[in-house]
Amino acid sequence: MAVKVTLEDEEGKKLINFQAQDYKSFVDMAEELDFEIPSSCRAGACFVCAARVKTGAECIDIWKMWVPLVDIEEDQILTCIGGIKSECLEDGKDHEVVLQKLF
Repeated sequence: MAVKVTLEDEEGKKLINFQAQDYKSFVDMAEELDFEIPSSCRAGACFVCAARVKTGAECIDIWKMWVPLVDIEEDQILTCIGGIKSECLEDGKDHEVVLQKLF
């Protein structure tokens, strides 16, 4: 079973989708497919990579790679440090996560 991740632009147009991997950030997973999610610090401090979680919040670990150093809203994630909860990759079910870029 898998977790499918979709990234949309600010207007909701699909930019890329991919199958999630454990112990990787959303930025790292996208880069493996030659797609760049703008990021600067990769430490959760600058907010450049912020996205709104439209679907699948229950499968997102906002602290997968690091603790955010900036304040984020409840429905937001920093894609440079956020990733998928291991449990969602191991529970035998298919899941979908949809993220919409803020900038």
